[in-house]
Amino acid sequence: RVELAHAAVCLLAGRSGVELLVVKGPGMDPLVAFEGRASADVDVLVRPDQVEQFLQVTRRHGWNARDRFETGSPFGHSTTLFHPTWGDLDVHRLIPGIGVTPGDAFAVLWGSRVQVTLAGHPCPHPAAAAQALVLVLHAARSEGSARAARDVAHAWFQAPADRQADIL
Repeated sequence: RVELAHAAVCLLAGRSGVELLVVKGPGMDPLVAFEGRASADVDVLVRPDQVEQFLQVTRRHGWNARDRFETGSPFGHSTTLFHPTWGDLDVHRLIPGIGVTPGDAFAVLWGSRVQVTLAGHPCPHPAAAAQALVLVLHAARSEGSARAARDVAHAWFQAPADRQADIL
């Protein structure tokens, strides 16, 4: 179901002209995600000036908001949608901790994207170093989480120096 949900979201975005990146989940580079890392939802970063367009598209296709950006996190960075078939979809408009504007950050991440096939459909993902950056930044606000600690151990501490330089 999770891979099909990713494919459905990427298909909707592509058909509506929305640029988004899958920032976590089953398409992550194995050098970034530890073996056995599971995902129960879809996490996407949407080009900031297309967020409202994407939310309208998802609503028309049966996704309902569980919260709002203003209430979904202390950073106002994401909102969660729910679909009775596909489950949860976390729509990010920015990645907390990146020190440039959301539009500039998206442009950099989009410019080095890779395509990963999930459930037979191509889904754009950030390059491996950017995936690691997202995991490490997420872990920084997930104090005490065993999963976050494993993410950092695998994506950062087990990475060779040249990969750490790319992440930085």
